[in-house]
Amino acid sequence: MKRDMNLIRAILLEIEPYDELISSEDIKIEGYSTKQIGYHIRLLVEAGMLVAYDTTNKDNPHSFIVQYITFSGHEFLDSIRSPKVWGKIKDITSTAAVDLSVESIKFVATKVALAFLPIS
Repeated sequence: MKRDMNLIRAILLEIEPYDELISSEDIKIEGYSTKQIGYHIRLLVEAGMLVAYDTTNKDNPHSFIVQYITFSGHEFLDSIRSPKVWGKIKDITSTAAVDLSVESIKFVATKVALAFLPIS
């Protein structure tokens, strides 16, 4: 399965308001299956952005109970939270026709956000 940064962002935004455990099966994001969401939660755990219990079983190969977003996850989300910044990042990456790493996206997000600030 290919990593989808739109889904990564959507999952972080969806999970952020929760102050209790949430099952990956309870996270609903339009246009994405439970399997896709679970797989991307696995990627977020591997990247150190989420802490989650792996509840994978034979019926659901990508099942998790999400405990919380880590500091690193909050930092990443804060860098891409703004729809304006996220839209510009997507424009830049589609124009360049490249897939960027998380660190590259954070770098681009910082540059884009700074461009929106009225600093002289």
